[in-house]
Amino acid sequence: MPLSFARLGFAVAIAAGIVTTSGCQQVPRTEFTSNDPDFLPDSDSDTTGNDTYSSTTGVAPPSEPLYYCEPGDPNSCPSGQKCTGLYQNESNFVFDCVNDDSALDPFQTCEPSPADGQDECPKGYMCQDSNPDRTAGLCLSGCQTSSDCGAGVCVNNPHTGVPHCAQSCDPLIPNCPSILTCQVSGDQFGCVLPAEFDVGIDGDPCDPLSGRGCSEGFVCRQGELVPGCQSVTGFCCTSVCDQSSGSECLAPASCNPVFSEPAPGFGHIGACYVPS
Repeated sequence: MPLSFARLGFAVAIAAGIVTTSGCQQVPRTEFTSNDPDFLPDSDSDTTGNDTYSSTTGVAPPSEPLYYCEPGDPNSCPSGQKCTGLYQNESNFVFDCVNDDSALDPFQTCEPSPADGQDECPKGYMCQDSNPDRTAGLCLSGCQTSSDCGAGVCVNNPHTGVPHCAQSCDPLIPNCPSILTCQVSGDQFGCVLPAEFDVGIDGDPCDPLSGRGCSEGFVCRQGELVPGCQSVTGFCCTSVCDQSSGSECLAPASCNPVFSEPAPGFGHIGACYVPS
């Protein structure tokens, strides 16, 4: 049975990224821009009047984070310290140097400690909340922009909006560590923290702005392109496929591109829909 719009929890805000201009001053940014009409909604559905959207949904940080250190750089802080995220109060979030209490490995479960940063994650990582209750976490690499993430992409935590690196993954053979799932992240797929509403399969509704709401192995497309879609959001989940074969799709759908301008290595990834 299709998921209800309420179940998707789309009351959450669209996550915003950040880029550095000079020093620690930050300006808003989104993860990607696409002009592919099959992937994004019409521009008049965007209240900003353009067709630029965040690649991941979630809540934005209480305020734009301030960076007093480089979260993904293990050498950003003096000896005996590490760079991690801290809540100064309910409206201010900063990355700053704290005592290095490293005891865990990357992607290990951890206990978030945003008041003092003593989460036992290794240098270059911080304990990112892995559920909406913020009672458990995962040691993930921090970032300011995608340039901090190698071949991966900088995305926002769907529960807190705090940025972290999502390593590249193949949705046809996903192999993300721990609880991370392989989802659309900008112009590629990345290993991201799942949101509680990322459960949609073929024909289930999804968020037209962020593309979230689908299970691993599915992507969000315009409903008119997905056979049988009756989503209240106007967008539905549909299966990913390999464009070199396309045999996974059922007629009248066929395997078509997910991205108008894919990152290197992602050109073969497709989705099952009827092209417009």
